[in-house]
Amino acid sequence: MTETTDMRLRFRRPSLLSAGAALVTFSLLCGLGTWQVQRLGWKEDLIDKRMARIDGPLITAAELSSDLDAIEYRRLTVLGDYDHETEMLLSASKREGTSGTNLVTLMRLTEPAFLAGQTLVVDRGYIPLDRREPSSRPQTRQRGSVEVSGWIRKSWPPGLVFTPENDFPADTC
Repeated sequence: MTETTDMRLRFRRPSLLSAGAALVTFSLLCGLGTWQVQRLGWKEDLIDKRMARIDGPLITAAELSSDLDAIEYRRLTVLGDYDHETEMLLSASKREGTSGTNLVTLMRLTEPAFLAGQTLVVDRGYIPLDRREPSSRPQTRQRGSVEVSGWIRKSWPPGLVFTPENDFPADTC
């Protein structure tokens, strides 16, 4: 005589607690999905606005104002003299397999006339680490008036980790 067992699966009704947890989880996931779609729309709009400013015409003296939100990401051309004594090397990184850093220099403006005497921070671009010493890159040490075109950017707020206060000597600003 052989013994047979009933192999049918039986459906058990979920408990009220597990059904409630599933409902809360489903609602949370729907909310997060909706938020992501809204965030995508906001981000695409932000990118479109910035690209329109970046690709737009040079900013004129009449359009220049102290409201940085109104002129951020607009192009500006200025004339001035680099203060090579204030050079800074920032954010070491790699590009095309070569380690390097960004060269940042203060510039005293001479044109446009209403900005004469003001100081501008200019990110002059990437240089390889083996060119850190000023003597190894005489082409970056121009003397006299230099014309610079670039995009206006606001400074970034300090990060969440320790960020020391800016301590510029009074004669450089």
